[in-house]
Amino acid sequence: WEGGNFKEGFANLVKSFVLTINSFIEQFSTNGILIIIANIVGVVKVPVYSTLRTIGNTFTQVTAIVLTPLTPDLIRFHVKGEHHKIGSVISANWFIGSILVSLPLLLITPFIEQLFFFWTKGKIAFDLALYLTLTLSISFVNYGKAYVIYLMGINNLRAVSAITISRFIIVFLAGIPLIKVYGISSLGWSFLAAEIVSSVILPFIFVKRRLSENQIHFSTGEYIISLLPCLLLAAYYFLFF
Repeated sequence: WEGGNFKEGFANLVKSFVLTINSFIEQFSTNGILIIIANIVGVVKVPVYSTLRTIGNTFTQVTAIVLTPLTPDLIRFHVKGEHHKIGSVISANWFIGSILVSLPLLLITPFIEQLFFFWTKGKIAFDLALYLTLTLSISFVNYGKAYVIYLMGINNLRAVSAITISRFIIVFLAGIPLIKVYGISSLGWSFLAAEIVSSVILPFIFVKRRLSENQIHFSTGEYIISLLPCLLLAAYYFLFF
């Protein structure tokens, strides 16, 4: 209790409240969409979406298992001013994401429909367009995972809030009109657009600004090469479809 005071405690409470709101928005962006699907296109389509989403989330967990234990190190590098090591972790995430996410997605796509029917025993319809857009969005999520973990680790609340809110707005503003017109297959496009903005563009801007302040720079070529696995997967999906 030494040195403690209500002013500091209240300030930290306000900060934690921001994180609570972000978590609520994040959960609603993921699970609230089920309510919208049920109300707009019918309950029968909910298992189609949730099952395909589960496949995508499996690949998200792969990268999370590797990166989450590195969060304390990212914070330590930040506090000690070892920003070049932060750049190394981000580079490693690009490599891990391409090997553990993009490559497996590419390899299983020709057989995914058969695997899906085997898993669900043929009781749930397979939606190829929804699968392709959802898993492509997951590829972009994994690309920006290290960015987001770093921003959360250093409590950059403004950046984390901007990322969370942008995802929520895009998913719902784009998703609801598309569902009404084109059905559940179009929902994947809203998630894809949301992740390109909230997992790639915004985290890139915030982290690049932070690292540039400490003289850590990635060349344009490095950024292009790092995005190649996602772009090649997108091209392959387009040709496959």
